[in-house]
Amino acid sequence: TQSTWGNKLHVTMSMLLGVLLGVVLSNPISEVVPQQLNLAPSDKPNFSNMPERPTSFNAMIPARKENAAHRDPPALSLEAAKTMPLTPDAMEGNVDTSVKKTKQAEPTLIEPQKEHVPQPKVQQAPPAPESSRLPDIVIAIPTMRRWTKEHTPAPEHYLFNLVTGIWNGMSAEERQHVTFLLMNVDKEPEKHDELLKLQNHPNVRIVTKVKGSHLSIPNGQNGKAKLADGREVSIESFEWVAGETSDAPTLLLEASKLAPYVIFLEDDVTPTSHVMSKVFNTLEELRREGKNDFLMVDLYTPAIYWGPQAAFNKERYAFECCTQAMLFDSRRVPELVEYEFQHPDEPIDDNIRDFIRMKPDERVVYAMVPNPFEHVGRFSSNPEKSTGVTEHRSLNFVP
Repeated sequence: TQSTWGNKLHVTMSMLLGVLLGVVLSNPISEVVPQQLNLAPSDKPNFSNMPERPTSFNAMIPARKENAAHRDPPALSLEAAKTMPLTPDAMEGNVDTSVKKTKQAEPTLIEPQKEHVPQPKVQQAPPAPESSRLPDIVIAIPTMRRWTKEHTPAPEHYLFNLVTGIWNGMSAEERQHVTFLLMNVDKEPEKHDELLKLQNHPNVRIVTKVKGSHLSIPNGQNGKAKLADGREVSIESFEWVAGETSDAPTLLLEASKLAPYVIFLEDDVTPTSHVMSKVFNTLEELRREGKNDFLMVDLYTPAIYWGPQAAFNKERYAFECCTQAMLFDSRRVPELVEYEFQHPDEPIDDNIRDFIRMKPDERVVYAMVPNPFEHVGRFSSNPEKSTGVTEHRSLNFVP
């Protein structure tokens, strides 16, 4: 009947349409060509009126409005959509995900640029001066026997350990530039046994004080004498001060004729380890910093409060006291010695202090900190000053 034929025709058309759709869905749209369906170009089916199918990955996300700045990328085939990774950028349409027949290039990994962090500059310790650049130095030490308060020989000796300690800490190159000038100022020089033990020591030269005429005592009466600052002392102490003030400048002047630098030491100090290496380095550093026009470098700063001042390494220092260890520029020694001889009744360190204060901008003193020498003497060459206790110690000493 007509109804039966209609049903058969409907079934036949449905089957044909199903076959056609199966072919379309099994191939990308871009690959569907007329020859595959044996249809002429004019007979190519029009799918514009068919319900939209998810033939691209873009169809799986909400469509967005088109504008001049952004257009949706070309649609993918269904097979490409199935294998495409679900990245946020791809889902937002920000990446060109169109399928091409050529093999997709592997992504290029860009090594993240490391942030440049400036490294702090490490200040290197200055190298030891080369042997050819080491200046000659004379170590000048006036010396005499030491006594107890009871006028008996002191139970301690310092000179021998001082000289051998300096010598043993020097390198072979440094020994070529260092000479010891020891001045025997003992009233009975032949009895200064500790000094005599050093007469054959390498680089040691011993001179003996020539006995002068009797020393006149100014303002002396009742066994007392006055120093220039008004202090009243015994005749024995006055002779000791006057002798020291005379002996030290005499030795200092002779030493200045032998080398560019003189280290003046009292014989009751002890050196730090490798003391001359440290002194040579300090001299080189001062030269590099343009600080080599000095009168003196203070090598021993007593822990005595002189006021609101401090001693800093290679910085200017207001010298007050004391003469345990000092380094002099030999060119500046004669004018200091002249001043000392003009004031024979004052202690040597007081004279140095006053001499510097007369022209502080010209007579510069630098400090060496930590001090390379420490004061250890508990007994003096002046029995009246021997207490069995070290009078003062270094402000900063490292053995």
